[in-house]
Amino acid sequence: MKNQFTFSIKSLKLLSIGYLALPVILFFIFWLKPAIAIFLVGILAYSFYRYFKNEQPSETIKIPYLQLFGILAILSVWVFISGAGGWGAQSPDLSKHSSIFKDIIENSTPISYLYNGQKIYLAAYLGYYIPVPLLFGWLSWPAMMFLVTIWTLIGALIGVLWFCILVESFSIKWVLFFVLVGGLDFAGLIHNIGLVDSLKVLFEKFYDTLPFFAIQIDQKMLLLYQANTHSLFWGPQHALICWIATGLFFYDWQKHQNIQNSPLYLVLVPFWSPFILMGLAPFIVYQVFKDGFQKYISWQNLLLIPIFLIIIWFVNSVPVTNLEKGLIFYQPERLLNYLGELKAYTFFLFFEIIVWAIPAYLIFKKSNNKKSLFVLIFITILLIIIPIYKLGKWNDFVQRVSMPALFFLWVLVAQSWKQTKSIGLKITFILLFIIGSWDSVYHLLFSLKATNYKIKYTAIRYEKVTNFVETSKREKWPIEQSFAPDSASFFRYLAR
Repeated sequence: MKNQFTFSIKSLKLLSIGYLALPVILFFIFWLKPAIAIFLVGILAYSFYRYFKNEQPSETIKIPYLQLFGILAILSVWVFISGAGGWGAQSPDLSKHSSIFKDIIENSTPISYLYNGQKIYLAAYLGYYIPVPLLFGWLSWPAMMFLVTIWTLIGALIGVLWFCILVESFSIKWVLFFVLVGGLDFAGLIHNIGLVDSLKVLFEKFYDTLPFFAIQIDQKMLLLYQANTHSLFWGPQHALICWIATGLFFYDWQKHQNIQNSPLYLVLVPFWSPFILMGLAPFIVYQVFKDGFQKYISWQNLLLIPIFLIIIWFVNSVPVTNLEKGLIFYQPERLLNYLGELKAYTFFLFFEIIVWAIPAYLIFKKSNNKKSLFVLIFITILLIIIPIYKLGKWNDFVQRVSMPALFFLWVLVAQSWKQTKSIGLKITFILLFIIGSWDSVYHLLFSLKATNYKIKYTAIRYEKVTNFVETSKREKWPIEQSFAPDSASFFRYLAR
């Protein structure tokens, strides 16, 4: 039909893996010694070729042009007010992004600094950052940053397409659901300051600050499961890779029912964000044990081992021994404090996860959908376990490792909505969505307010952007989370 946009799952996989692979290829070329880079790029190119040569004919997706334009319009507004690339209100974390972009433009690779008299290397999650400044750093700063926004928009579009494919609907309502849905974070604010003061935050002090609703439950435990909008506005380097890689994986796992060739894109994930691969690991391990490890031993997969080892070597160059880590219960002096922490932990899980899982569980059980029921229980257990461990000053572990499971939880919620005919359960979902969307709505409105309700470029001028070390010191980010020492073996033996 001429009024429909048609594409195949195979072409979307090509676009998805290409998006994930581009920064890895650039990293090999610009960071590694030439001989090693040629070897690894050759392996990746060959693996890429074999993957798509062996891909079976896939289903064709058809989207009416009107719906497609609606999806693009929603995502464009979403990304252009997220702060990505300097458009929209800039969260404090985005100053870090600007510094990395500028450092990549101005310095030879690998990028190094002098800090307290010692040489250190930039070893942050570089997947999101390096393509645009490496390829287009010769453009003016605003023009290059505009391309960063487009790069972000493409990633968001790919992720949302995978979400809609898993939901089996490209209705605008599911795109809005993806953009706005979240846990009932507002309950955390009520728990901490009471209902009356919480309502004052909404209606009297709405634009004074960005209240992280969820972490209000306990300031030391830092429990926080981010909604998609929250993730995009503060950590697109994690969000984009999560949505794309998780969408790819869950399509292969649930729809295609075969993850034998998934190592091609899974080995690329830790370069973007090792936390996202950790979040996917339980699903991978389950299926590998179910199928038998031997099924996954093939030349195509074995060839990827050097690529994976090099990426892990680079990621591991950051000394995690200096990071805050350990069990989330911070060993208070009295038993009553333990009980208080347990109460906060239970409160967090109930309003972030359980309230969504219960109606979905009832729907899948009533329809005897054992497959979805199993996945829902599996995901719920994971999201209960993940917060027990803490890593990083702002508890990055809990925020990021949870993202793949949360992505598919929203898929299951959408699927269960489509299955049920119960008016009561539909009303329950609507109420949960209204309350759970507050964090996303808050970020959207806050950004629009900060830019006088216009979509405009607000990034700091190029000459005022400080390097990443100076920005980290100013914003009080822990230096050890993003930098590797000169003694790191990766930079001694593999880097240029």
